[in-house]
Amino acid sequence: MSQTDLAVFATAAETVSPAPRAVTFIDRAYKSRTLLLEDGSAFAVERSRLAASDQTLIEFLDRHPDFSREA
Repeated sequence: MSQTDLAVFATAAETVSPAPRAVTFIDRAYKSRTLLLEDGSAFAVERSRLAASDQTLIEFLDRHPDFSREA
């Protein structure tokens, strides 16, 4: 491997961030429903629970009055 190849791998390794941890939310209004975000992504609430690891979804659920983080 050349020095350039090693530099590219080192740079890529530095920019990779760890996968976000899943946060479980409780839906206080429904036991089952599908949430659609503006970007078209869909997420299912099952048994009043939704595990979220998508940062956009987590921010949405934090602002939504029907959802609270599970302790």
